[in-house]
Amino acid sequence: MSVVPALVLRTVGDAPRVESVRVDRPGRDEVLVAISAAGVCQTDLDAVRDARSWPIVLGHEGAGTVVGVGEGVHASRIGEHVIVNWRVACGECVNCNSGRHAFCEDVRATSTPRIHDEKHDLGAFLNAGTFCPLVVVPARGAIRIDPAMPLDLAAMVGCAVATGIGAAIRSADVGMGQTVVVTGTGAVGLSAVMGARLAGAGLIVAADLADERRQLAREVGATHVIDPTVDNPVEIVAQLTNGRGVDHVIEATGTPSVMADALMMTARGGTVTLVGAAPRQEVLAFRPREFMSRQLRLTGCIYGEIAPARDLPTIVDWYLQGRLPLDSLRRSYRSLEELPGLFGPASRPAGDAGLIRTIVTMEGR
Repeated sequence: MSVVPALVLRTVGDAPRVESVRVDRPGRDEVLVAISAAGVCQTDLDAVRDARSWPIVLGHEGAGTVVGVGEGVHASRIGEHVIVNWRVACGECVNCNSGRHAFCEDVRATSTPRIHDEKHDLGAFLNAGTFCPLVVVPARGAIRIDPAMPLDLAAMVGCAVATGIGAAIRSADVGMGQTVVVTGTGAVGLSAVMGARLAGAGLIVAADLADERRQLAREVGATHVIDPTVDNPVEIVAQLTNGRGVDHVIEATGTPSVMADALMMTARGGTVTLVGAAPRQEVLAFRPREFMSRQLRLTGCIYGEIAPARDLPTIVDWYLQGRLPLDSLRRSYRSLEELPGLFGPASRPAGDAGLIRTIVTMEGR
């Protein structure tokens, strides 16, 4: 058992604090990972107002080194560089048994809580809890990667990059020459632009409020950008497509009004893929008759519908081959002790994670 600092959320509406916690050794089919870097995701920020259980150690986007193994895991895994896979499929539910592991109905965590304070067990947010120098995860929750990959970038691959690229090439299944709009170009949206480019899309339009994000979208593959404060995205997309609309809209803002616009930008038979997480109480209103008549598709996307053991190492390889400009996504670094400053009370925080990824580094690792 090790005593380390961690960012703990005690209750919804409270501000998370760095506290000392105890981390157990891994149990059967589990591994202990020393986290080198963790990305700050909007989902972590939003947990302050809508976490479903607490107290919890926050963080789910991380990478590091395997430093311990439980029973049933070969000792050769010690020393592996890994990305934390926070969505370990059970392999037993109806969807898993039909080969649809991305839609697992019983995502796995450790067999018992492995993090504690002096009196209580602590949960691990999204079965990960990466805002802590040590985490215990199922063995399949630590995906081995090429050690040449910088671990700060690998951390982003573990959620934002995999989600955005997967949204384009897995969920939306963008095809060669197809047309794509990405609404919202934080780390996930920028990754979706990269994914659309990898898939061979022709027209790739990125819409965002921030000048820096729009410029970055161009740098990573967008052919056109839109500033919604100046131009109407629906009208601009109509002009760019001769009134047809696009084959795919990947919506990464989590804003219902933008989702409604996304449906208006989509061509007959096209697909809107929802990646941005709206607050749980929000409602999306649209005209179902028009939706039916234009034969549109609206789909939700979690984790890019990736197969982590296959796709996370592949994304790393693409970066190492020079095919993914992931360096563009990282903008600032914080220590764990500085992390509470990004969080606020129950209102939606205005932390800088959504601009371009903030990386938390674990000192001494």
